[in-house]
Amino acid sequence: MTHSYIDMLASFGVHSAHPGGIDFSKQCLKNEQIDEQSVILDAGCGLCETSAWMADNFDCEIYALDNHKHMLERAKSLLPKELSSINLVNGSVEKMPFSDETFDLVLSESTASFTNTSETLSEYYRVLKPGGTLLAIEMTNSEADNDIIRDYKSFYHINELYSKTEWVDALTNAGFSSIVASPVPPNKGFTQLSPSENIPAEHIQLLNHHQNLVEKSNNKIVGYLYRSKKSSKS
Repeated sequence: MTHSYIDMLASFGVHSAHPGGIDFSKQCLKNEQIDEQSVILDAGCGLCETSAWMADNFDCEIYALDNHKHMLERAKSLLPKELSSINLVNGSVEKMPFSDETFDLVLSESTASFTNTSETLSEYYRVLKPGGTLLAIEMTNSEADNDIIRDYKSFYHINELYSKTEWVDALTNAGFSSIVASPVPPNKGFTQLSPSENIPAEHIQLLNHHQNLVEKSNNKIVGYLYRSKKSSKS
């Protein structure tokens, strides 16, 4: 059986693995106009920490989507009360089980990077309502050399490691406009864990490999928030 980085996150119960962590996500969401009429998608929700926080702080409808069944099962076991009002959905961001123009806001916390990015961004655009907002917090290549890029692609099973310019181009090609790219504060590592009782040795090795890669790529792979809009219909 092949174990992946995502399997390791589920096993260790990593609450926030994305650039900036939960604190940065809270800051971003507080800056948006969210009310009781809003419908929000947490795309690639992981253990649903951000979804749970939104449920506690916004009186709106929330959908949390993830392709990793074990991750969703762990989320339900860790946050049963918090997730009771959230629509949990098992599915892929590359082909989401939602109708066109469903959401006012899509939050993507280091999700698109781990997929066919162009397909995922097109799906985000499809499910957003006209005038809707995408908040994509994604790792970004900032002067990484070829060895680091190769190691990242191999370990994280990603096809591309976009620069800021390439992210903006990809979002534009998907139809988005009013794109603003803002740097994300450096991570402090995995600050909150809810580990499983029996963690496979392979997952410990994956965690060590991940930490080594992060140290090796210091300031060369960084986080950016890409805030983008879907144009309103005329």
